[in-house]
Amino acid sequence: MSAYNSLRLLYRLRNLENQMVKFDDQLNSLKTDLDAVKADLATATTGIAGLQQQISTLNTTVANLQTQLQAAGLTADQQAAVDAAVAEADGLKTSADALAANFPAPSGTPAPTGTTTPATPPAPTGN
Repeated sequence: MSAYNSLRLLYRLRNLENQMVKFDDQLNSLKTDLDAVKADLATATTGIAGLQQQISTLNTTVANLQTQLQAAGLTADQQAAVDAAVAEADGLKTSADALAANFPAPSGTPAPTGTTTPATPPAPTGN
């Protein structure tokens, strides 16, 4: 192999090495972005779970209140107000459940296996 061909090959290998380094940088940037999205999804999922729990507590409180008030004897307007509160609480729960279905708990994302560093090419031999 002539010195010219060896230098040309070395130049191409250096270009390939530079491209691989850029690719590794982009891959690491992508992993960082994915981790950020995963954290945001976890936060949203936690928030939705908390909202569902609060709505469930609200439903229980309204149901208990309704039972207590019925025993005391309600006017038609009072009963209508209690029924409206129960219907609204049920609607909120349905909405929260639908929202939760759109934000399932994030699963692990495959991580890159590390940066790929190309092997240093052997020194050209003069022919």
